[in-house]
Amino acid sequence: AGAAALKEDVAKASEVAGAADAKVEEVEAERGRLFATLPNLLDSRTPDGADEEANVILSEWAPDGYGELRDGLTWHDELATALGGLDLEAAAKLSGSRFAVLRGGVARMERALASLFLDLHTGEHGYVETSVPLLVGAEALQGTGQLPKFQEDLFGLSAPLNGREAYLIPTAEVPLTNLHAGEILDEAALPISYVGATPCFRAEAGSAGRDTRGLFRQHQFLKVELVKICTPEQSDAQHQALVEHAERCLRALQLPY
Repeated sequence: AGAAALKEDVAKASEVAGAADAKVEEVEAERGRLFATLPNLLDSRTPDGADEEANVILSEWAPDGYGELRDGLTWHDELATALGGLDLEAAAKLSGSRFAVLRGGVARMERALASLFLDLHTGEHGYVETSVPLLVGAEALQGTGQLPKFQEDLFGLSAPLNGREAYLIPTAEVPLTNLHAGEILDEAALPISYVGATPCFRAEAGSAGRDTRGLFRQHQFLKVELVKICTPEQSDAQHQALVEHAERCLRALQLPY
């Protein structure tokens, strides 16, 4: 009788423990969902505002002799099409809207711009050029904040990739930032500066009502990305340096901003 009672007690304890484990898993899953929806904290210097109209201009630059932008200038898509370098109809035949086929000098210019930026950042700004996969697991997108908030703007695979949920990258920021995910880095080795040029893929689900003419808001586009990995104490100075490095690209092309 004693043995039977003991077995019954063990069975009940096992049942309670199983229910407790299930509850813990449920709570941890809910905690994960809540943390995943928290946005990045804003810098204390960020001004309040309802929309982009409240943005504050911190700096401006224009090449010598630059005046106000004239009316009646040719749109980029009209100019590129007239030069035989942009074919939106061919792209639509292949893939639908918001894709582009570039040819000749326009295709060469895209390649040359990427090379110019890569050479500038590696040669003068100390970045390490890095070629990364264009497909990443969901964990990488969670690490950089694209998931879960921006899932509708991502192109996901219908089948698992190496057993994992996977997506096309919306920016090289995702794989570059996640290169050191889960690692403990030597502070003396920081900051780490990466630059990469990749195709980027975006569904642009939230672009209704925005300008999508020509090469604006394409589903696929080439972009050079800068990423810095540093300590919190270094972050402000490194952010300012990264902005200056991006500005150098615009100045090299004599583009006002």
